[in-house]
Amino acid sequence: MKIGISPGVGILAVFRYIKYKPWYALAEYIDNSIDSYKKNIEALKATYENYRLLIDIEFDAEENRIIISDNAAGINGEDLERALRMAIPPPDRSGLSEFGMGMKAASCWFSPKWSIETQALGDAVKRVVTFDINSIVDEQIEFLDVATYPSVQDAHFTNVYLTEVYSMPAKHVITKIKEHLANIYRGFLREGSVVITINGKPLSYKIPAILVAPPASDKTSTPVQWRKELDFTCAGGQRVTGFAALYATASTKEAGFALLRRGRVVEGSFEEGYRPVKIFGNSNSYYYQRIFGELNLDDFTASFTKDGMQWEDAEEDFLARLKSAMKAPGLDLLKQANDMRVKESNSSTSSKQEEKSSQPTNVGTVEQEGTKSGAISNYTVDGQASGSGAGYSMVTNSSKPATNGNGSTLTISSTVPPITKIRVLNATLNGIAWRIYLELSNNPAHTSWLSVSSKYIPEDAPAASHERQLGVRISLAHPFTQKYFASASTQLEGPLRLGVALALARTVAKEGGAENSAILLDYVNELLLKL
Repeated sequence: MKIGISPGVGILAVFRYIKYKPWYALAEYIDNSIDSYKKNIEALKATYENYRLLIDIEFDAEENRIIISDNAAGINGEDLERALRMAIPPPDRSGLSEFGMGMKAASCWFSPKWSIETQALGDAVKRVVTFDINSIVDEQIEFLDVATYPSVQDAHFTNVYLTEVYSMPAKHVITKIKEHLANIYRGFLREGSVVITINGKPLSYKIPAILVAPPASDKTSTPVQWRKELDFTCAGGQRVTGFAALYATASTKEAGFALLRRGRVVEGSFEEGYRPVKIFGNSNSYYYQRIFGELNLDDFTASFTKDGMQWEDAEEDFLARLKSAMKAPGLDLLKQANDMRVKESNSSTSSKQEEKSSQPTNVGTVEQEGTKSGAISNYTVDGQASGSGAGYSMVTNSSKPATNGNGSTLTISSTVPPITKIRVLNATLNGIAWRIYLELSNNPAHTSWLSVSSKYIPEDAPAASHERQLGVRISLAHPFTQKYFASASTQLEGPLRLGVALALARTVAKEGGAENSAILLDYVNELLLKL
């Protein structure tokens, strides 16, 4: 199978120079995942009990790559060509996938070589397409090969692999990415329908505390909460809804409005709040430090990078109506923000409405070996569980078994969501003690049977000066595991230890000067699908 990616393949090279910020570039992938989820919500919820959309972003500095994974509905063969062509919008543009540019632009901005791996809900195969931008542009390639591989029946996912990343985000930038993405997708995180993780850690959004105090003009009055619901229509017919409020404690860094469109923030995330001078004044004003809120602007349009509103000539009218609504009878937020003084506000009662978005409980059935997102209290060490529960848990066959085309049955459970468990093994090699954290994944989106990365070492894993640590992940949902061990999980101990041995050997060889040793695991992962 081949797919066309024309017209204008030369534009792929230009995308590198878009003025993206990394959180807005990453938001393009999250938008696609949420859009797929929203448009296939009933079918996805029928796949297993307590289904939720899981989106993970993994920064792998060791391999200089970024991996974005989801368990949404995937992309079927018919739609794959449309999804990978330039500026071909989806048939339904009512969701977060709107322009037909985002994923391609963001991927080329991050990386000169990237690939997409996907399995559509209902398919028995996964499809892989690789973009080598330099080759495509130099040779004016207009058609790309689509590789197909057997996969787990009823699996559904999309993985985007960004390799040879131009500029891998540093640690402090990843911290900012977390803050911005939590802000951008605050609505989805609050309602608990979507779980977004970065290097396995779930994002959450904390609602700011709102001021509760008497009006500054009458300190003897009953304290009120300084939050006001807004609903007005601009001159062009665009309706605006949302709220404006005052911080209980002033925040020069985070004050300002968040402008949302279709449920996600387009402008004004985290420390980049929308603070037009017409309402907020200069940076040393009380307005600038105290006013915040959320405004839904679904009737306006956004830039194709979705990092700002396309106002055209409508912003002045919008601001005039917003300011009027904030001053309307009931609560005059502007007057209170300007007249209130710190001592007065400190003596009043603050609203403590601090709330975190739903944590990913029920994302999987967690036994007591420990999970990446939970406390490290009971690991399985050297095959002996330190807590109750088995050392691993296989994905069991559903009531609707199907074949992958060569006669073997590959299924995922209709009742068991993807889970991740961690075991700990110890080994000594060349006089050096190793503590190996083995992550066992039931997530079909983890399509490599064996992976090595420090990301698989829990952040709060105990460290000892006399030993080294190694993170390894083995996929229990991989076709190899499913075909040969799904019906007899007790026989899995040998392959698990063989995988750990390969991972440790690869690590020691690389440190010993075998710079290309990592390619061994790539071949192992590929051949396990073919042999």
